Amino acid sequence: MTLKATKASSLVLSTLDGRQRRGRVHSSYHRTVNVLCDDMTWLSLHPPDVPLHAYCVAIEGWNSSGDDDFLGAYVGESASVDHTRIMLGKDEARINLENTAIWQSRLDPVVGLEPAYLDRMGNILRGLAEGMPTESLFLGVMDGQSLPAGEPLELLILGKILQSVSQLHHSWISGGLDRTLEAIRRITGLGSGLTPSGDDFLTGFLGASYCFAHDDKFREAVFCNIASPLGRTSLPAFFMLKAALAGHYPEPLSDLLRSLGGGRIRAVKSAVDKLGGLGATSGHDMLAGTLAWFKAAGFSGVTHEANSC
Repeated sequence: MTLKATKASSLVLSTLDGRQRRGRVHSSYHRTVNVLCDDMTWLSLHPPDVPLHAYCVAIEGWNSSGDDDFLGAYVGESASVDHTRIMLGKDEARINLENTAIWQSRLDPVVGLEPAYLDRMGNILRGLAEGMPTESLFLGVMDGQSLPAGEPLELLILGKILQSVSQLHHSWISGGLDRTLEAIRRITGLGSGLTPSGDDFLTGFLGASYCFAHDDKFREAVFCNIASPLGRTSLPAFFMLKAALAGHYPEPLSDLLRSLGGGRIRAVKSAVDKLGGLGATSGHDMLAGTLAWFKAAGFSGVTHEANSC
């Protein structure tokens, strides 16, 4: 079976070169097949209607309502990848990468915004988000509202996340690098799901800081010194965070950040709705992280002068 990749991220296409890579199918779901190469190259194969992200390859003809094994891909099967094609299994699926459209996954930072503008956008974002059916992590970020009823283990994990979120908030305001890095380490990998809630939260937080505080020396120092999350979370979440530190974010989050930078309220509302629909809870958790950064930036009102790397 030969298929055509209609679109792939700029990160994927810039990584693939003339060298042949070998690997395995890491995970296979109804709408996603993840491939891990021996050199730690990561690819996520999707039907075209799945939101784009840093490692995406959208495949024409993949009917997302079809069978799980549409690509003939099972966990552990061999994969072969180069800049022209992806091969899965024993020639069960061949995905042609030639003439694939490029989706620019790297977010362009917005520079020169005044603190008053960021405060205003943060308040608008919060107002829009308050009308959403949100998850408990999101509620906890919104001024520490009481945790809802739930399973004891879930509440324990949520409590640990929120405790570290509070530490992250205060250390970011004060410019405490070590405490900020410790808070990020504690949040990483907490929660359930393919990408745990803590990692989705961090993606939103890091994305907002990258977009709106790109020239801030403290932000640069944080990004340069975050320890590798490899081994502390799932591989999909590890690669999501790795991409976030390089400025690559899921399309719904990038759209929200761009709309906030542009100040168009209608576009912000549309982007909030789109992000809220990402995954079971991922979009809400990324929105929580975005709001948490705005909250910290609004309270600080200063540009940090910590040493960068």
